[in-house]
Amino acid sequence: GNVFATMGSGSSLESIKHNVSTRLQTLASADRAISDLSSEDQEHYWASLLSLQPDKLADSHREISEGLQQVLDGTVRNNSKTKNFNSLVLLTHHMLSVQSLDKNHLTRTATAVFLLRVISQNFISSQTPESLLEELKVPNNWIQRHSFYQSSMSSNIAWDLMKSMIGFLTTVPVSEDTSIVHQEVLKLFVILLSTELTQPMGSPVNVFFDILMEPPPGEVLDASTLIQTLLQHFVDQTKSTPASRSWLWSAGTALLILPYLAYRFWYAPTDNTNETTQADLSLLLLLLLVNYGGSESVNPFRSSLMSFRDDESDMALQDAVSESSFKFSYKKLFETLVDRLGDDGTQILLYLLLHGHQVFLSYVLSRTDIDAIVLPMLSTLYSPQNEKPEKIYVILITLVILSQDEYFCSTIQNINIPHVAWYKDQYLVEISLGSLFTCVLVRTIKHNLFKLQDIYLHTNCLASLTNLATHYVNIHPYAADCLVKLFVMISKKWLKIKYSSEQGETSLQQGQETEEDYVSELDTYHNFMLISLELINSTITHKLTQNPCLVYALVYQKEVFLPFSEFESLEALIQNVTRVTEYFTEIILTENQNPGTLTSNQVLQMIQESLLKWNPDVLNSFVDLHFTYEEEDSQQFFTPYIWSCVYVNRHFSWHPSKAKLFGEYQGQGGESVVETPDDTSILVEGVESVDLNAGTVDSVVPEDVAIEMI
Repeated sequence: GNVFATMGSGSSLESIKHNVSTRLQTLASADRAISDLSSEDQEHYWASLLSLQPDKLADSHREISEGLQQVLDGTVRNNSKTKNFNSLVLLTHHMLSVQSLDKNHLTRTATAVFLLRVISQNFISSQTPESLLEELKVPNNWIQRHSFYQSSMSSNIAWDLMKSMIGFLTTVPVSEDTSIVHQEVLKLFVILLSTELTQPMGSPVNVFFDILMEPPPGEVLDASTLIQTLLQHFVDQTKSTPASRSWLWSAGTALLILPYLAYRFWYAPTDNTNETTQADLSLLLLLLLVNYGGSESVNPFRSSLMSFRDDESDMALQDAVSESSFKFSYKKLFETLVDRLGDDGTQILLYLLLHGHQVFLSYVLSRTDIDAIVLPMLSTLYSPQNEKPEKIYVILITLVILSQDEYFCSTIQNINIPHVAWYKDQYLVEISLGSLFTCVLVRTIKHNLFKLQDIYLHTNCLASLTNLATHYVNIHPYAADCLVKLFVMISKKWLKIKYSSEQGETSLQQGQETEEDYVSELDTYHNFMLISLELINSTITHKLTQNPCLVYALVYQKEVFLPFSEFESLEALIQNVTRVTEYFTEIILTENQNPGTLTSNQVLQMIQESLLKWNPDVLNSFVDLHFTYEEEDSQQFFTPYIWSCVYVNRHFSWHPSKAKLFGEYQGQGGESVVETPDDTSILVEGVESVDLNAGTVDSVVPEDVAIEMI
């Protein structure tokens, strides 16, 4: 009899596991191939197997999988003889292909997909991709032995399964009855792609990925429709809220180096087991598909994501993308991205779109509420303790991409933020988004100097600040002070390393394996110090008269620059700063013989009046630095990051030893510790590339130098 038919809400977990185990014994048997049974016996077996309630199975999938290990191992071990796993693949393909909306059929289909997911994960975790590929091969006459055989079935059962899964997702509408099948198909899809997770980085064979990238002869993959469907699920399942106000601006172009393999986790890992909706599953699958092979590979899914058109766009923008691409609401997608920007996957998607989809980037830059995207990222940078470092990297790179656009840099100077409640270091009111941008990035550099010593973080922060430098207008007093303190912090680090070396203190510090590392670190911080001076010079050269607060900060802290005038590489830059400080100091002293009695407002007023007489021709001219982001070997960074998001998802479960993609060390939630790249560079317009090869340093930083009022 059908012992599963009446399994209801009161069924215990042990009862469910027992019933599933009993029914799977036939699949695991070494001497009973389902394809050898009569059609009547096959129908009876499948009917009893698929009578399980899928919602009960899904809710307890981890416990069920753990309790069925012996049966699952038997299925894998005996499949080369029985091909029972292949029969389940064929059955699932058949159930999905029917696409009936009958509730009983949908329930049975969801159960078939669930069981195939559990068994597939065991196959993928216990076999090499090459072995799995062999297991999936079957002769044509074997397929014809099944009771549900149809002439459209081929011997390539892996392709048929993928095709039917994509067909179900893209053609069957999501409803109360179909949603459980949709979610199970999405989970199965992720599991089938997990050959990438269970192998070391760069493994050449990923069975189901490879099938999608190169379909069998005569077959066509509709990548665009699948990406459109996944995006639609991502948007539909999220309640969008109106984005905040801001200013209008236009498109920019792109290219800094992505810190690939930079998996040194700066903070304690956190649990990320929030309820996962269909939107989350769709987003995870979309990211896996789009990322495969990296940006330089031929990937139809990535191409589709980077070329879809706005369903409300004018013809000028429509002409910029492929006519064969699908249409999707940029407005709804933007609002959803804003709504969910705290999520790692959403942050990755935003990066991919801004970097790879130039028309969508143009749309984002044209919105009057760009602060809706920028403010959440700045807030995360301010309080990164509970975030993955990969997310911090992606945020910083996203800000670099935005800062490459000159109109963005100009516009955010005019966006006023009345009060920044989350900024606790200083009470900030009536501050521009550009000034807040500066405060947060300088604070991030300071945090990195004291605790993390991450060269890539310095690089990305300095790149965004430098791109902003020529656009500052009415910079906030606190932001101006931050810019000067930035030079102070970096120069102190450089001086410490330099003087230690000159005095023969050759003991290597943490992260320095050789004397070459020590010299490399010195060069790196010299470059950073040079950049921090360059960005100050860019501002005083182009926008001095519009930034009295920066003049005040330079005059107030003029003594910190004097020791560096003796260094030839800094002389011309320091000379510009000195000319500014000497000019305004002389005016202040001339007009008041006792400047110590002046209030800060009085000094600022004198500076504002004196700026009307300032002659910019007295300054040395330099080529303005402009940093651009370049994506290099992005798969090395994003593949482990995206899979770590899948790894911690509550709907999936892997034994840590099976997740070989993450490397030898397994932390909580799939985090890994791997090596940073040997060398990298910043692409700077107008000058040669700046070498940034460096090791890490210790966390000891000298006390702040004394700064006296004039």
